[in-house]
Amino acid sequence: MRTILVAHNGEVTRKTMEAILKEGGYEVVTASDGIEAMARIEKEMPFLVLLDVAIPKIYSFELCNRIKSMHETKGILVILIASTYDATRYKREPVSLYGADDYIETHHIKNSLLDKIRKLIEKNEKNIGPA
Repeated sequence: MRTILVAHNGEVTRKTMEAILKEGGYEVVTASDGIEAMARIEKEMPFLVLLDVAIPKIYSFELCNRIKSMHETKGILVILIASTYDATRYKREPVSLYGADDYIETHHIKNSLLDKIRKLIEKNEKNIGPA
């Protein structure tokens, strides 16, 4: 339960998240588009996917819906990554975002990513018990 998939088409953002996650003790696999992300999910079975909302080839919302609707992958946690700075966008419950468990805005990644993951894991463990 240490593998996280980072699916983002921006190389700089992808590498930044990869470095933060590795420093946090996680194993990281990456993808730069939705097709590659789905293939990596099916092969690696990460416990969490960080998914860019603007990822090409399979839109993030469709990819999230696929993850959450497939029996083999429905337990994978999904955090959507939004690049918006608009305070009125994505301020609703993550479940209304196609089944995503949470979201983070790009400008909060450096300061909040590991804490957001930790809180999501704790919440998930309370709901289903430890793995």
